[in-house]
Amino acid sequence: MSLLPEFQTITGLIDNGHLLHDEISAMPRTSQRRMYGLMKEIMKDELIFVIEVEKRKLRMNRE
Repeated sequence: MSLLPEFQTITGLIDNGHLLHDEISAMPRTSQRRMYGLMKEIMKDELIFVIEVEKRKLRMNRE
């Protein structure tokens, strides 16, 4: 099977991403789409958390 283009971009940015590429490409497209949707939600939440941590660090450094 082939990998969704969105996953091709992401796996290209990850260390050893070729392993994930192989694993995900073996799954049906519907599963890949569901996984991608879930991954976007998780990444959004993680990014919000990282931004808040960085803001706190910046505030602490100013004080």
